[in-house]
Amino acid sequence: KKRVEAELRGIKPKRLKKAIIEKFYKNIAHYFNLNRLSLLTHNEKFTFNTDTKDTAFIYFKNGFVQVNKNNWELLDYSKLKGYIWHNQIINKDFEYINMFERTSQNLPVFAQFMYYISGNQNRFLSLCSIIGYNLHNFFDTKLKATILTDSSITDEANGRTGKTLLCNAFKYLKPYIELNGKDFDIANKYKYSKCSIDTQILHINDAKQYFNFEFLYNDITEGITVDKKNEKPFNLKVKMLLSTNKTIKIDGASSKDRCIEFELTERYNNNYQPKDDFKHWFFTDWDGNEWSEFYNFMMYCICIYFDKGLVEPEQINLGKRKLLDETCPEFVEFINEKEIIPNEKYSRNLWHNEFLNNYPDLKTNKYQSQIKAFTKYLKAFCEYGSKYKKAEITRSNNENFIIFKLK
Repeated sequence: KKRVEAELRGIKPKRLKKAIIEKFYKNIAHYFNLNRLSLLTHNEKFTFNTDTKDTAFIYFKNGFVQVNKNNWELLDYSKLKGYIWHNQIINKDFEYINMFERTSQNLPVFAQFMYYISGNQNRFLSLCSIIGYNLHNFFDTKLKATILTDSSITDEANGRTGKTLLCNAFKYLKPYIELNGKDFDIANKYKYSKCSIDTQILHINDAKQYFNFEFLYNDITEGITVDKKNEKPFNLKVKMLLSTNKTIKIDGASSKDRCIEFELTERYNNNYQPKDDFKHWFFTDWDGNEWSEFYNFMMYCICIYFDKGLVEPEQINLGKRKLLDETCPEFVEFINEKEIIPNEKYSRNLWHNEFLNNYPDLKTNKYQSQIKAFTKYLKAFCEYGSKYKKAEITRSNNENFIIFKLK
């Protein structure tokens, strides 16, 4: 300001207005850019239309859909009580289809895909509730991240089971951002910079093995901080999804209370894809009727969530996969051959020596040969997929014993 005043000082009043205009036109980009405009405030108070505890809203060209636990209906925008962001409006017309009357023989194609990756009716209901939860833009409740993983027990992380296709459905209903899990660095202040003020669903795709889920606690429950370079940071609440070919370690009650894990069946892989089942590409090859069926089925999923809440899925191989990821195949084979009696004392040293003698190659492994690692394996065995709640270590006569406690 002082520099500009100095430049204009001494100019005659008759030429001052012209000089100011010339000064302005010579450097318009200096005065009008995103950084400066972002500092402006508005006098009018805007009230945005948002989802409530028992109602969700999806916006289309010909009106907005209001969803509750019983049904959904298309309403005219004149009945909308608040503002919405322009890109919340789906560029399609909505036509109501009654999904409650559908049977397993005439499901929409996307619903059939979801059934295939679920494996049975109970798990399909769970997946519908998970979809509905993530489409409900309401945060005054217990918030959980959705973790999508594979069910195949293999040393290789092959993927291609349908996780990304499932998540891509969200971007056709809500402002959605996908981040590359391989590059995701929880310590990077700009990790969420792709998000905008209207982002509602955030997907960390292909999360790295040994991803530290604890670092996401506050982001899940309190919201994320979006920090873009040369812009003022802002806080944002989003529904969060993680997809991974491996498993994510979920330790303790706090972690378990902040996530819901869903395994996809082995129907799809590198050699057999949804296109082989349905003979077309999802989304890009759909006609108007298939889009209508898709959108109505998504409304049905929201109804399921409102009615049932988040339905925990039955496990396929999750416990077995986590046990393998946190131990080794040799230990799994060793412990499964043991006939364990609850509350009986077993010598930890004897078991450890027996384990190494059965698998002598492990004796050269600096970590796996340690009794500390063996103890950790025993505790993992109790946590994942066994009938025991814990392996208790007790000491008697200068010897450590293991006692297995039932759940």
